[in-house]
Order: sequence, then structure tokens, then C-alpha cells
Amino acid sequence: MKDIRLKDLLDLATAETANPQEEIQQMYKWHFERGVTASKLVLGSGASLLAGLLLALLRDDLTLVPWQLALAFSGVAVTLMYGVFRFYRTRRIHAEFIASLVLLRQIRPLTRFVELYRSTRSH
Repeated sequence: MKDIRLKDLLDLATAETANPQEEIQQMYKWHFERGVTASKLVLGSGASLLAGLLLALLRDDLTLVPWQLALAFSGVAVTLMYGVFRFYRTRRIHAEFIASLVLLRQIRPLTRFVELYRSTRSH
């Protein structure tokens, strides 16, 4: 996920919401769950491919030459590594969440100025 845009954070700070921190938390929670689900999907796909390939090898149903077999295992390995990579990337979401909360806290005193600036700019 790209870091939250400053404009979105300013909109949230100037909006008349009861608890903007909770809205940010919901957004990051949704993003975290989506990232974990995508990681599980890729890892599950890789594991299924590996299981199918190993079962076919054990039953001697494959008539592949060695380079084709190496290519198949390489594809499985790349799929599994991508799933691990996506899962590892979800760790960044917590740091982004904290940074957004800190920035929101710093922006809150400027909300009157932002509202005034936006009203003069729109005329």
C-alpha cells in the first residue's frame, strides 16, 4: 500500500468526524487483512502446485524431460517465494499506521487554517 496521501489525511482532519483515528485504524485493518489474504492465496496456490507435481512424480504419471521438470519446480518455487514476500510486506502496514496517526495529531491544530485556505481558494 502506498502511504496515506497527505490530502486524504487533511480531508480526514478537517471533516467533522467523531473519531478520525478510528477511521484510519479501520482503513489499515482492512488493508492488513487484504494483504494477509492475498499472501495466503498465493502460498496455497504454490503448495497445491507442489503437491500435485509431487504426486504425479510419485505415481510415475509424468513423461517430462529433466529441463521441463526443473522448469515446473522453478515455477512452484517462484510462486511460494512471492507468497512469502507478500506476507513479509504486510509488516510495513503497522509502521504506516503509526506514522499516519502521528501526522494526524500534528495536523489537527492546523484544521482551521486548512479550512480557511480551501474556502479562499475555491472562490
